[in-house]
Amino acid sequence: MGRNKKITNIVLSDKEKFLINLSHQIRTPLYSIIGLTEILQSSKLDEQQREYVTHVNSAINTLSELVNSLLGFLQLENNTLKLKEEIFSIDDIITNIIRLHKPTITEKGLKASYFIDKDIPNNLRGDKSICQILINNIVNNAVKYTYSGNIEIRVALLEDKLQSVTIEIKIQDTGIGISRSLLEKIFKKESPHTTDYTEDLIVPALGLQISEQLAELMMGSISAQSTEGKGSTFTIQLQLKKDLSKTPAKQEKSNEIFFNNLQLLLVEDNRLNQIVTQKILQLQGINVHVADNGKVAVEMLNHTKYDIILMDLQMPVMDGYATTLLIRQAMSAPLNKIPIIAYTAHAFAGESEKCLAAGMNDYVSKPINTDDLMKKIAVLVPSKTNIYSKSESAQNFKEYKNDSVDLSYLHELSRGNKEFVHEVIEVFLKETPGEMRIGKIKLEEKNLDDLYKIIHKLKPSYALMGMHMASEAVLEVQYECKNTKDLTKITGAFLRIQGALNKALPQLELQLKR
Repeated sequence: MGRNKKITNIVLSDKEKFLINLSHQIRTPLYSIIGLTEILQSSKLDEQQREYVTHVNSAINTLSELVNSLLGFLQLENNTLKLKEEIFSIDDIITNIIRLHKPTITEKGLKASYFIDKDIPNNLRGDKSICQILINNIVNNAVKYTYSGNIEIRVALLEDKLQSVTIEIKIQDTGIGISRSLLEKIFKKESPHTTDYTEDLIVPALGLQISEQLAELMMGSISAQSTEGKGSTFTIQLQLKKDLSKTPAKQEKSNEIFFNNLQLLLVEDNRLNQIVTQKILQLQGINVHVADNGKVAVEMLNHTKYDIILMDLQMPVMDGYATTLLIRQAMSAPLNKIPIIAYTAHAFAGESEKCLAAGMNDYVSKPINTDDLMKKIAVLVPSKTNIYSKSESAQNFKEYKNDSVDLSYLHELSRGNKEFVHEVIEVFLKETPGEMRIGKIKLEEKNLDDLYKIIHKLKPSYALMGMHMASEAVLEVQYECKNTKDLTKITGAFLRIQGALNKALPQLELQLKR
């Protein structure tokens, strides 16, 4: 490695740093969901299971589009967001949003229903993504802050013209409600609930501000009524064009890409993402080696030959930008020429240009589309690319479920691979009890910010293990830490999480012996 080459630094503004962190917070768990679902899709499923997976995949695609729209609000702030015009169904949007939130709705024991006026045309023209993020922002808050009762969505036809319709979407919940003083401020930029950009949670007020701006951009409106302790009703009015064409949408089919002895270095610090990404890539015939951060990756490059690098951007010790710059500017050939694909939760206009400027060859955002990633790898490493038809060969799995854990989903994801199941459980057993011990210390210290972060980090793990009682208590801890700060309630919910974990641990250890 040369020592006389200058490494250029990339300077980000405070707003860019905030957006990058926000994007990472959303896209990292979303990527895990998409990856695990794609693994499941490649397995042998019966007709009903395949229908379920289709619904899950549809919901994930919707969520991905919603995230892309939400994280594009910088364009909205800079007045550079342009409306697109595409054909869509309001029925599809509503049903996809309901599917998206179905796991949480079920977990919390809520009832969700929707009613769509039959006179609303099936095909409308407008910006589908903006319409989705607008509605989902409200539904998301309703689901998050409703702990009992129901959530109802009603779509009515207000006006029917020759070439357009005006529709009204009402989202009503029986949640915690909003106080009168806050209700007057929730759509305003100066709301005190939106000034803390260090939050690792998308606060509701931020989403509501965006929603109002999006509604105005679509020549529509949004309003709210609420009674504290009883629930809220949000009303969205939109004017949309009718689709007067009869041209059916085109559907494209593609082959599946596999690779021949391709050596890939995955640079990623999130343990669950490492497991999921490894599994997905291995199904494509790729040999995957993992580095927890950029510093480790550089050390591995000096000792092992790799064909390509999949580089996360936000990591401790050395991030993706710094690592790429070091490889390109300080390492000697041929190491400094290795193809690098940015693999990141960042998703903003100009992000790909920054990656290319740092020396990366291409860019994929989390949650990634596996087919797109495979195509990009194939372009960069053509000598090791092969194309095969999709296969559905997989072993059957045995369901494992009791009152402490429900590993059915994990077994399905494994495609009958015991090693995969055992690896995930072993990681859970190794890391979760220790995290809970740290959480207990933070609770005793009354450090609710750190406690929240620990519980938030553990939330996906409890869901993956099918620990429904723990997941419910996690939601309560999160809410109380961020809102009431009631130590009695927080302590009670934390003890329920610990109790659920204590019951689950021996069951999980038993699973390792199967």
